[in-house]
Amino acid sequence: MFQGLSDCIIFIFLNKYLVNCVEIIYENIFTRGTLEIDILKCVEHKMANLYTHVITFVLCDIIEIVYANVSWTFKPEIIRIGETLSLLCTVDGIDSINGGLIRQWTKGSELICFNGHPINPDKYREIQQNGNQFELKIYNISESDLQCKYQCRYGFDTQTKKLEISEHNFENPPANDTRATVFTNTSDGMLSLQLHLNKVYPIPNCTITGRGTDIPFKIVKLIRRKDIYYKVYMRNALPNSTNCDDNLEVTCRFIIKYHIPVEKTMMCEVKSETTTDKKILIGLLISLIIIVAVVCMITWIMLKRRKSKERIGNYNADEKRSCDMTFTSSKLDDDSLCNSIQYGKEMNDDQQKPFLVPDSKMVV
Repeated sequence: MFQGLSDCIIFIFLNKYLVNCVEIIYENIFTRGTLEIDILKCVEHKMANLYTHVITFVLCDIIEIVYANVSWTFKPEIIRIGETLSLLCTVDGIDSINGGLIRQWTKGSELICFNGHPINPDKYREIQQNGNQFELKIYNISESDLQCKYQCRYGFDTQTKKLEISEHNFENPPANDTRATVFTNTSDGMLSLQLHLNKVYPIPNCTITGRGTDIPFKIVKLIRRKDIYYKVYMRNALPNSTNCDDNLEVTCRFIIKYHIPVEKTMMCEVKSETTTDKKILIGLLISLIIIVAVVCMITWIMLKRRKSKERIGNYNADEKRSCDMTFTSSKLDDDSLCNSIQYGKEMNDDQQKPFLVPDSKMVV
């Protein structure tokens, strides 16, 4: 590979103009001719032709180099790991690519393609476009292909620049099996949604949509990996009105928007268990209230009966006491009455006695 215009001229001179002179030398050796004269004539003639061709070659290349301006860009505008990236080299100032001039691609100091021949055909391929462009395709882009210096060469003109990535031209969305998970806090029954993104770039903005309301995710933990990616942990509480059958949507915007499926099995199971526990608790509470009410009623009835019995017992005791007192007083009255009657009888007998005797005497 030539390092400059002088190398190219020497190469042309040696290969195109001195070949015949070397042949003349060999002929003179074997024929014993006038070697010096023949060589001088050959060189003189060939040098004259050389000057003409070199001047033409140099003038043509100078004109092309002066007016040619090489630059390269990439497409598509968004780079993603595993996809195909194209580097498009454009030569301004010409109408079409000259197949006789050098076309070369390098990555850092590594030659990856020369005049349409890639070093690794499974990884690279050059396509010569119509007009003033030629393209290098890089298949199955990986992290090692990014943040590197690429050089496009056409003839003696080159452009070298770094394939820079940023949040505007590179994204690594979540894996296809990523799920947002709904879980229930058993202590208060509140529903929350959590999302774990393991290897993403750039930092996304994620939103929960349910019942026409958008709720932004809160980033609770952000880790910058050793490579270019992030680990992101997000979480947010759902409204109290959220039900198990509600249609929840999660979207995350990197450069474009991606939909993340929502796993609600845990929510439904926990919520069902929570509902069952609540029903059991309510049933136990009602049963306890009924038992307490029955016990209170039985206690009240027993107390009421006891008080009633005590009242009746007190009443009977009073009655008995009253009767005893009545009986005692009546007995005393009867004894007095009896004594007074007896005394009356005796008095009558004494008074009647004198009158009976005389009568008896009289009868005699």
